[in-house]
Amino acid sequence: MDQPQWGVLHTRNMVSSETNLPATFDSENGENVRWKVPLGTETNSTPVITQGKVLIGTNNGQPRDPRHSRYRGVLLCLDEQTGELIWQLVVPPFEHDKFLDWRTGGICSAVTVENNRIYLVCNRAQVMCFDLNGQQDGNDGPVTNEGRRMAPAGKPTMEVADIDADILWMYDMVEQSRVHPHDSPYAAVLVVGDCLYVNTSNGVDKYHRTIPSPDAPSLLVLNKETGKFVAQDGEEIEPQVFHCTWSSPALGVVNGKQRVFFCGGDGICYGCGLSISTEPNRSP
Repeated sequence: MDQPQWGVLHTRNMVSSETNLPATFDSENGENVRWKVPLGTETNSTPVITQGKVLIGTNNGQPRDPRHSRYRGVLLCLDEQTGELIWQLVVPPFEHDKFLDWRTGGICSAVTVENNRIYLVCNRAQVMCFDLNGQQDGNDGPVTNEGRRMAPAGKPTMEVADIDADILWMYDMVEQSRVHPHDSPYAAVLVVGDCLYVNTSNGVDKYHRTIPSPDAPSLLVLNKETGKFVAQDGEEIEPQVFHCTWSSPALGVVNGKQRVFFCGGDGICYGCGLSISTEPNRSP
């Protein structure tokens, strides 16, 4: 059964409808195991399975491409039947502060897939949209500089290969919404109609003493086709954040009306839809 997003459905309900699953397995002797592949040295993401592909975030502790060394965030696209690598996204870490994305953490978010589009928050707090087929069916644009995005700052632009991801658009939450992630960004993107609901992972500084971006949003709404800003929460959550915000938005229905539920970093669960600001946030 396909699981195109974290929690199977937009409700984030973790109850699976699968039946007749084996009660035991043994990865050493292969009992009830179809295949196994090494990931990175640390994996905090959850696999998503759709259209014959397995998508999972990890780190670059066991590089699959000699062009990429040391710390990187990695999203692997594997063949569901064989475990063979189809393509991968490789993202350099933040250059100036390891507390924005912990070096060994890699890409922690689970992806959300709709039709042939993948939505992901990477380790640099960028909301990214990809072609499910990667570069193997050509570079679909409008983003065509994937080689620059794979290269660390100060390094030459890399040549794009068939093994690489095909980025369709990107929204940089640090640059465009003044977000300051802590430890590592995490969010499973919620798709509702034409919109994406995204947790920003805004949090405290590396000393756990201040909130560098108290005016940044906790929840963003983007257009799923273009990545353009649509709205942000107006709850003023950030000045009260304990540590960081790693909740994934969920969709529910209350009294016949759709509501987006989001657990804020201030310890409060919000039912959004009533107090969303369509004004981009101001500089802190």
